[in-house]
Amino acid sequence: MDYGTIKCWHEKLYSGKKVKGAFVFPFPLYEIDFEQANNYIIQTMTLDAGMKGFLWTDPIDIRRNMKFLREAGKKSVRFSGVKPYFDFLRKDNFETEMEEILPPGLLELINSEKLLIMLHTTGKGIGEKKVRDYISRITEKYENIKIILAHMGRFLRPQDFEEFMKSDLPGNPAVFLDTSSATMPEVYQMALSEKKLWNKILFGSDIPFGLITGTEFWSDTAGAIFRTRDKYTWSEEGSYGCDNMTYNTYHVIKALKDAIDALKLTEEKKIEMKTEIMLNNALKLCQ
Repeated sequence: MDYGTIKCWHEKLYSGKKVKGAFVFPFPLYEIDFEQANNYIIQTMTLDAGMKGFLWTDPIDIRRNMKFLREAGKKSVRFSGVKPYFDFLRKDNFETEMEEILPPGLLELINSEKLLIMLHTTGKGIGEKKVRDYISRITEKYENIKIILAHMGRFLRPQDFEEFMKSDLPGNPAVFLDTSSATMPEVYQMALSEKKLWNKILFGSDIPFGLITGTEFWSDTAGAIFRTRDKYTWSEEGSYGCDNMTYNTYHVIKALKDAIDALKLTEEKKIEMKTEIMLNNALKLCQ
């Protein structure tokens, strides 16, 4: 999906609203042309200042990553962050360790360039102690690293997010949360119960995946899956054809709204909080 198509979807999804900018990165899948995809992000950054590009990273050959950073500089643009991802290693995410997608050499580069990390956690996500411990270690060691935990850190069930909330990570100044795909109101209720997280949550649409007509769901037989209105090639039997399903990004917004409404704030304070989550928190990270 090219950036022009994404902008068209933004106009359709958020009719009447102005999209000031976006964090964008390539499809981080092994089958995608790594060179062409990252060069496309550089090219698009030169055309739209509101687009904050994230470099899809090679965890093995650090010089390849440096090449794209230099190429961006030649065109007077700069990557805002990086997008490490398990698929580059040809492994299942549940079998991948954090150290494999973010090895020391790559962390050194990220730290020296002061890049954000858009992090799809490995294993079972933020509910795993070893994942949380890894994030704590690297943010303590590398003072310039800031991490955006995609999908509210990735959780299989709300109990996993509760483990995150019990840890020191919510108060870690280098750790932020992105809402993409997370549609469980109880997760946002837990997050917003801590005022220290009010300025650390970023709205994420995750287009094109935000166009899936459904929500995440825990199945006792299949585990963490999506329950959807439409049938997809990856659909589990019995998980599709559900009523009252719309675009995933709308379910995210509804869950977030319900959690904010439950706080019993004044309307003025609600608007302030929504503005922080939908706009200002992301802008501050790019300063």
